[in-house]
Amino acid sequence: MEDDLLMKETTALIKAYVMHRVAPDVPQPLNQAESVLIRLGDEVFSQHRETFREMLGRLYPNPHDLSNASSVAGTATRVAEEVFSDEEVNWGRLAAVIVLLATVAQEMDDRFGTVDERSEVLSLEMSRFVVENHGDWIRERGGWEDFVRRYKRRSLPSLRTRWVCAAVLCGIMASIVWFVRYHIFQNHD
Repeated sequence: MEDDLLMKETTALIKAYVMHRVAPDVPQPLNQAESVLIRLGDEVFSQHRETFREMLGRLYPNPHDLSNASSVAGTATRVAEEVFSDEEVNWGRLAAVIVLLATVAQEMDDRFGTVDERSEVLSLEMSRFVVENHGDWIRERGGWEDFVRRYKRRSLPSLRTRWVCAAVLCGIMASIVWFVRYHIFQNHD
């Protein structure tokens, strides 16, 4: 039962951010965690827009690769596995992976139009990954309420937070480079 509730909350949170990025003009009712993620996610994305675009280009060098939502979701999940392969979990890493997923969804929407169904597949797949692999960590901290407590009033401008964010993004970029090198190119040889 506890897993069902966490899965439901996580899916709603991820989907809210993805839909916010894909269709920012469409109003949607938001809970506190969704509002906080949208605010922080947008700050992270705006400060590191080029890094996220570069990650996207490395993951999907051929834009047509973005047309299959299941394949894209699988790739996003494998990248997330690499990001967390050192078993270090924190809210910043979780948020950065969600921002990357939303960047992928936004690119899919830009290239192929409506992304509602694709967003659903991406959000659900990433939610499964988060809950199955980091659900215990999230529950130990009191659920997404801890994320809200920590970031409700906090903004990203502090130097320490910027360095942490940059380190997380460097870790994600390294994971993507490794993934591309050993999974994509290896399958084509």
